[in-house]
Amino acid sequence: MATAYTPGLKVSAHVRHRARRTLPITGEVRVKVGEHVHPQQVVAETFMPGEVTPLNMASLLSIPPA
Repeated sequence: MATAYTPGLKVSAHVRHRARRTLPITGEVRVKVGEHVHPQQVVAETFMPGEVTPLNMASLLSIPPA
């Protein structure tokens, strides 16, 4: 596999990242503002009533996924 080098790119184990996320419908936030979270930690959840059925819309419409 090829590797790429970007001049000026710095790799750091300790980087602070902020992202604003919103729930599509009303739900429950499970962490407090300023609390440290881990990548696999659930920070908020919501429950949609009824059965959820995933659909491959690109396949159904015969178009590329992009």
